[in-house]
Amino acid sequence: MLEKFQKLQNIALRKMLGTFKTSLINIMELEASIPPPKIRFKRMCKNYAWRTLQMHENHPIRLRVSSSFPPHLNGMELDWEQFQN
Repeated sequence: MLEKFQKLQNIALRKMLGTFKTSLINIMELEASIPPPKIRFKRMCKNYAWRTLQMHENHPIRLRVSSSFPPHLNGMELDWEQFQN
């Protein structure tokens, strides 16, 4: 799924910056101050997890979250790779 977003972002960067097809994507992302989709998606997931933790214990979303969440409280580390595929 991230590949589709990356391709779309590449097209948009080329249009916005008026660059050639052979221009390096990393350079265009730096020039436009736009992070790659992988980084933006990871940030969105972390922000959502943080907002979920701040909800009241009886909130419907919080009730659907596993009782072992957040993982750092039970000695586990969250595997962000599973959300990136």
